[in-house]
Amino acid sequence: MESRSKLRLDRKTLEKIAAAAFGPECRLLDVRENRDGWFNALYSMEISGRGPVFLKAAPPRDVPVLDYEREIITTEIALLREWEKNAALPSPRVLFADGTRRIIESDYFIMEQLEGISLSKLRERADGDILARLDREKGRINREINSYRGDSFGLYGGDRKKWPTWREAFLDLADRILEDARRFDAAFPVSLEAIAALFRERSPCLESVTEPRLLHWDLHDGNILATEDGAITGIIDCDRALWGDPAMESYFTRLFPPGEEFLRGYGREVVDAPGFAERRELYDLYLTVIFVTECQSRNVTDGNHRKWAQDMFRNQWDWVNSRITGRNTSP
Repeated sequence: MESRSKLRLDRKTLEKIAAAAFGPECRLLDVRENRDGWFNALYSMEISGRGPVFLKAAPPRDVPVLDYEREIITTEIALLREWEKNAALPSPRVLFADGTRRIIESDYFIMEQLEGISLSKLRERADGDILARLDREKGRINREINSYRGDSFGLYGGDRKKWPTWREAFLDLADRILEDARRFDAAFPVSLEAIAALFRERSPCLESVTEPRLLHWDLHDGNILATEDGAITGIIDCDRALWGDPAMESYFTRLFPPGEEFLRGYGREVVDAPGFAERRELYDLYLTVIFVTECQSRNVTDGNHRKWAQDMFRNQWDWVNSRITGRNTSP
């Protein structure tokens, strides 16, 4: 995907990075930019004596990003190193990380390349039994991620403010994305003040969440690697992780509902718990605010994607308001 947040690196620079990571004797045999994704730059590199690796580079510091996106590459590095200790969470090993900005103007790291392709691509050609097995396994993996317990709520990064309650943490996230919307002049069919008021009006339902759990928060089929024979080989792109409510995970959204096989792997206690639907409505509204705002922050030029983001927000706004008896949703 084209985005102004992606750092463009030439071969000479990539050769310097390879030498810094693996020694001056190594040679860069081949390089290819992976154009999937919207935010970070990703390069596949073939290194002599090492085989294929991925280089992931954050946006330069002078590129404007959403508040929650600041320094999130450090979250990904920290979590991948933590998950390396857990055999139940397949993920790529971090081989090298550099935050000095001596070679390039961004933080970056190098990780191993894992076997497999994204589950979203595999879904186009795999048979039903294989997909059912993969969906159950991704449910089990998502549950394993959520089994990590924290001491407070908020974004995972060590320098990000943490909160004693989930209600405070979520309202802070909501306030920050609405401030981003103002900063990037994102257009909504209702006022930002009305959106903020609705978040606060519905936020008492969040008080039932009392234990911080680790959330991937961006775990979808595009961020799961799998093989043709039905094995999940890697969970990637965990840079948006936070401590919060497992019901906020991507696979529990009403926008893209989880299948029964996923719930068989995860269990139904999250979706069957009292208050799940009401909390999830807020999380989906928050997500659609991000959809619209990041079109501006990333300077998305695809008119169809911009329309999709607007439609997703409008539909979720109407849905949340329709759950409030007699609420008029007209702008």
